[in-house]
Amino acid sequence: MTKHHTPGPTWACPLCKRSYGSLFTKCAYCTPMEAYHILHEGRTIDTVFFRGYTEEDVRHCLMQHDGYPQGIVVRKDP
Repeated sequence: MTKHHTPGPTWACPLCKRSYGSLFTKCAYCTPMEAYHILHEGRTIDTVFFRGYTEEDVRHCLMQHDGYPQGIVVRKDP
């Protein structure tokens, strides 16, 4: 007996009406990429790009998943 995967729910983007598989306010097509400057000890060490993240979300993501040092400061590009 084989198990069949049941797909999760999908939602439609309120802007472009594309369907996507997670509950965000807008899909990736409608959410622009934003630049975040990564500073360590007062110097810019990197610039990264995310969609719809806060500065704190970016900081945690970089430290937990990419091995950045604990002392980084993240600043969103104006």
